[in-house]
Amino acid sequence: MRAKAALPYRPHHPPIDITRAMTAKPHATPKTRSSTRPEAAPQGAPLPPQPPLPLLPAPANWGWMLELGISTTRFALALLQAQRTALRGVDPLAPAGAQLTIGDVYQLVAAAGYRAISEIEWEDDHYEVEAQDSEGREVELRVDGHSGAIDTLQPDD
Repeated sequence: MRAKAALPYRPHHPPIDITRAMTAKPHATPKTRSSTRPEAAPQGAPLPPQPPLPLLPAPANWGWMLELGISTTRFALALLQAQRTALRGVDPLAPAGAQLTIGDVYQLVAAAGYRAISEIEWEDDHYEVEAQDSEGREVELRVDGHSGAIDTLQPDD
């Protein structure tokens, strides 16, 4: 078996003179009207009616795609209905075991005269709230999650 000699590289296109190509002026195209191009409609004129697009017949094996779409939609609707039923009567903003939401606690603490409420956090069966009292001192409050009573008042460390 004879080994083939390597052929020299021959580009498909002749080399381009870059400096000549960059300094050359673009060719001017004559402005002529083409008979195949439709005339532009005047501003505000209604467009001429277009012929309807041909409808392609659906292949016979596309039925499974339709069934998949229908069953997926039914499943999504069933999940939404189950979620709606599960949340009926439950406030999704209240932590588990609390009757008051964070917004309710914020309003209670603000109504009690505290300001600059910086943190409201659920701990066990109560909320811990960091705020400033009427004298501007940082305090930590414990607010009962069921009754809303401000239980403990501690200076914030």
